[in-house]
Amino acid sequence: ADGYYAVVPQEMWGRPWMPNLESAAAGIATAIYGFDNVVVMGVSAARLHGVMPRALATAIVAVPRQHRPIELSDRTAIVRLIQRETASLDAERIRTE
Repeated sequence: ADGYYAVVPQEMWGRPWMPNLESAAAGIATAIYGFDNVVVMGVSAARLHGVMPRALATAIVAVPRQHRPIELSDRTAIVRLIQRETASLDAERIRTE
């Protein structure tokens, strides 16, 4: 089937697991544009840094070329891939799920 899939972490096998929205958005953007070409931004970045307690229904990721919004099938949420010059953004790498 078409779409994007996440590998369940080994320590979560046999238990319910779903990546958080921001991690899923970063993974989708990375699958499309490559590891060095995506930057989670705005409230989505704030969520990854623990500033916001809950996810909103939209994740925002900066990418080199605009992409249509992606509706997730496992929850009511949208990933928005917004065109920015990602190479010129001041960003830091952090681990996600």
